[in-house]
Amino acid sequence: MKLEHIFNEAVYLAPKMYGGKTNNYEYVKIKGLKNPIPFNELLSLLKKGNSLLKPNQKRYKSLSKSNITIKDEIYILSVFLLYIISSICFSLFIRPYEVVEME
Repeated sequence: MKLEHIFNEAVYLAPKMYGGKTNNYEYVKIKGLKNPIPFNELLSLLKKGNSLLKPNQKRYKSLSKSNITIKDEIYILSVFLLYIISSICFSLFIRPYEVVEME
């Protein structure tokens, strides 16, 4: 690993959803979002119930048809939604095992 940025102010809302600000530039990284958003909009998501709707282009590949389709979609940024999705995924994959003895 290498040191990429030294931020004066930073926000880490979810895995692969973070941003930071230095004296010279702003850096925002959100997985799946192609168009960058300003750091101040990322800060607004810290308030409970806030969400952002951003237009985004998603690419779908079809190997059988040998083409790539680009669709315009709305990307919803919300910490609450991400928390629910991550907790559901966590509960689906992390379950205690029950050991049953065979007779």
